[in-house]
Amino acid sequence: MRPTPAYLYEKFDHYNRLCYAGELPQAEIRLNSRKKSLGLTRMTVNRLTGRRKVWIEISTRLDLPEEEYINTLLHEMIHYYVFVNGLKDSSPHGRIFRREMERLRKITGCEISVSYNPPEEDRLKTRTAPRPVCLARLADGSAGLMFAPRTRLFEMWNMPEEFPGVRSYNWFITDNGVFDIFPTPRQPKLFKVELEKAASWLRDGRRLVKEAGVIKIASSGVGPEGVRP
Repeated sequence: MRPTPAYLYEKFDHYNRLCYAGELPQAEIRLNSRKKSLGLTRMTVNRLTGRRKVWIEISTRLDLPEEEYINTLLHEMIHYYVFVNGLKDSSPHGRIFRREMERLRKITGCEISVSYNPPEEDRLKTRTAPRPVCLARLADGSAGLMFAPRTRLFEMWNMPEEFPGVRSYNWFITDNGVFDIFPTPRQPKLFKVELEKAASWLRDGRRLVKEAGVIKIASSGVGPEGVRP
């Protein structure tokens, strides 16, 4: 699922009553598509008035089971509780946070955690903005992945040839969310992975070709046939 604001406000109200006797102020909840974290609680302070503004952000980039979004919301509600009460913790997930986390676990039965790394199967079923990915076959039988911003794809097209051990390579365009775990470095970089796994990730990708100075989707553009063992 991907939660809506209405759903998250309803759950916030439910768990506020259940865990905090309804005493937490109503939080502003915003949605985003952040890759690196499912949730974030932010606070700003007006330098002139000293007035604080706190809000919760939830990433809906991934299509996850409902319980993962509940766990994320509860995690952020603990941060919210710390912020709005002006509590000084030893670190972002310090003693106060962990004490509250254990308390809320006992009340709700939810598996709240300090961090969450979505499993591969959840990322595989998620669709994101299309991204150019190069799959290179290496001499040792493994594979290397290279990522390029769409605006630099033409410039980076032949760069895999510069890396030692590259025997062949193909570029693809894919919206598979599993690739969110890889950054797009400023400098070209190959991320070494198992060839069979990389090929399975790109099974629905569309192969790209460069013809007459134009990069386009190949007429037989589905699947990483060019780099399979």
